[in-house]
Amino acid sequence: MATKPVWVLVGVCAACAVTAEPLSAQRLDALGARYGVDTLREYRLLERERTEQPRTHTGIFDEAARRGQAFHPQATILPDDRDPLDIVLRRTRALFQDLARQVDLAPLGERLAALQQSAARVQPDEQEARIALLQRLLALRREIAFANPLLASISKILFITREALPTDEYHWGVHMCDQYFGFHATLHGTTQGNGLYALEGPWSAQPRARNLLADSTVASGPRRGERLDNGGFLAPDVSYDGRQILFAYTDGDPSIRVWNARTAFHIFR
Repeated sequence: MATKPVWVLVGVCAACAVTAEPLSAQRLDALGARYGVDTLREYRLLERERTEQPRTHTGIFDEAARRGQAFHPQATILPDDRDPLDIVLRRTRALFQDLARQVDLAPLGERLAALQQSAARVQPDEQEARIALLQRLLALRREIAFANPLLASISKILFITREALPTDEYHWGVHMCDQYFGFHATLHGTTQGNGLYALEGPWSAQPRARNLLADSTVASGPRRGERLDNGGFLAPDVSYDGRQILFAYTDGDPSIRVWNARTAFHIFR
């Protein structure tokens, strides 16, 4: 496919390395109200990865060695990353360059080049201006990612929701094994939006999440006539013909380390 060539600036001026003081939590909250919680969530996450050293007992302390073991170097934090905008710019550029070999992304490439030029004119200590650019870049990254031709045939995505659990492994189940215990599936018996959903039009500008059990009750078995709307969900799966869904459900009774009908997961169809 013949495409219009797109040039993306890739250089960072080493002599212009400017760092900024960390933003206070109050200031970040105010910026979140202006630029969106999703933008600030990504900003906070990347800034933490950029500035905090990982704690390990017997792991790899050397940054270069860790980067060498990463599946792709763009997934790591690089020495030239001055702030989250730098990180997202180079990762978005890598995504664009990969997909541009498969589909015509010339208009998106022009917008990416313009954003990179704007970022080059704004120093990291101009934090609000950089966050404003990050907001625009995240929207563009979404467009680039969703232009992947492999996604074109997917019209719905099946998923579950589950509230985030605190950091107490024994009582709350954030351990990689304990998270699957039914008594850890809810916040000690109180759910916050747990459910089984289908995301319709996932690549559109207005995707819609539909609760698949909103108008359903159990058709047979010991729970016949009951609604499954105040417990925990796990491991949804779709049949090969796309007509049936299997999923696991538990009442999530908060009886820690007690296994019974209300703390174990049960399979439903």
